[in-house]
Amino acid sequence: MRVQLGRHGFGAPALPDGRAMTMKLNFIIPVLLAVLSGPATGQQSEFAIGRAWYTEGEFKKAAAHFELALRADPKDAESCYWMGMSYQMLADIASPLGHSYKAKARLYLMKAVELAPTRADYRRELFNFLADSAGRPRAEAVLGGLFLAVPRAAYRIAE
Repeated sequence: MRVQLGRHGFGAPALPDGRAMTMKLNFIIPVLLAVLSGPATGQQSEFAIGRAWYTEGEFKKAAAHFELALRADPKDAESCYWMGMSYQMLADIASPLGHSYKAKARLYLMKAVELAPTRADYRRELFNFLADSAGRPRAEAVLGGLFLAVPRAAYRIAE
């Protein structure tokens, strides 16, 4: 750490560059909001902390907080989605040894789509994940059943 002499000769840590400061604020603000919001819901605060860790590229820590959020509300599609995204990133980092992460990513992304079938972004991410890992025909076969389960009106909303 660099130390700068201040006006009065006291040492003070050098200020980080603007980009590093922005990244720290992007992490600190959601965490503070989650903590200061009080005991409203543990799920919301764990989710906010998980998103902050995900933004920082700390995918294992993010997954741990999304898991806590899912314990509080197992039917939260958004927590399932971000849990799947965290495991997908961990699988990419651990490639080619990330088989267990890929299995978990698939599980949580599929659960997110099942819980919120009208979310086009969830379906798209699941399709891309399956296409990358199992090939396009397998992705179409898996998602075909999910699309048939969605009411016709939901397709119009999602498109």
